Amino acid sequence: MKTYAGLLLAASLTGCLTARKAPGSPDSAAMLEAAGDRLVLTSANSAQQTRIVRQAQSGDTLLVWYKTGAFVGRANTLKPAPGVRFVKCGGQLYQLTAAGSGWQLQRL
Repeated sequence: MKTYAGLLLAASLTGCLTARKAPGSPDSAAMLEAAGDRLVLTSANSAQQTRIVRQAQSGDTLLVWYKTGAFVGRANTLKPAPGVRFVKCGGQLYQLTAAGSGWQLQRL
């Protein structure tokens, strides 16, 4: 019984330590970087992990939803489709251009 209560307590505390972020919600700690043919979403806060939970394309813009927190795991890379020219993530808009075999990001 103590183990079950401990697991419930741990699950409730873990939920308090995570936050979901929509593409338009501002997040000053979000950093989107180009790494070859993929984009990597990280946090300037080294204690937080970042996990992409959803991505959708609207026209030529890729919208990215993600979670930040202490125990969210790491699934923070994405590969944009060929028609994507802009990425909206963490309240920031980036222009995406091809650079050799990878991508180049410019914050707008």
